[in-house]
Amino acid sequence: MYILLADKCALSLGTKRRSSSLGDPFDEDNELEVSSSVMTDTDDGRLMAAMELMAPDGRSSIHLALLEEDARVIQHNVRAWLLRRSYRHMRDTTRKLKEGATQTIAKQSLEKAAVTVQAATRSMMVRRSFLQQRNTAIKVQAAARGIICRKKFAQMKTEALASLVIQRNATGKKQPSTN
Repeated sequence: MYILLADKCALSLGTKRRSSSLGDPFDEDNELEVSSSVMTDTDDGRLMAAMELMAPDGRSSIHLALLEEDARVIQHNVRAWLLRRSYRHMRDTTRKLKEGATQTIAKQSLEKAAVTVQAATRSMMVRRSFLQQRNTAIKVQAAARGIICRKKFAQMKTEALASLVIQRNATGKKQPSTN
């Protein structure tokens, strides 16, 4: 059978504890029966003070309160350290993401500039090629027209001379000698 500290103190002050039918001292139905003639309010206060000073494991409640306060301080410091570490990690991650985004934007800008330069260069080369082909075509056409014109002129000259010869022969005039 278990004997609790409260039972020891209560017995020393003249109180009785009713136990349940099972004899379990930790049952919720257990109640203290205090005889009013034996225990006064000051005795009740003394009992509570004695119970606080004498915990079941032999440590005082003041010592436990100090341990709890120390545990709270340690927990506070650990949580603060974890938050600082988390903050640094998020800050570093944010910085890396910004750097990556900046590099990506710079790379895209360079690619866009390269595409623009390439497009302008290709356009200039195509235009230059077109103008060269056009000039070549114009020169070929001019040469062809010149040849055609010279042939037509030679033919017209021949026809004109032939026409003069025919006219002179038809009119009976003699051709002047070319001596």
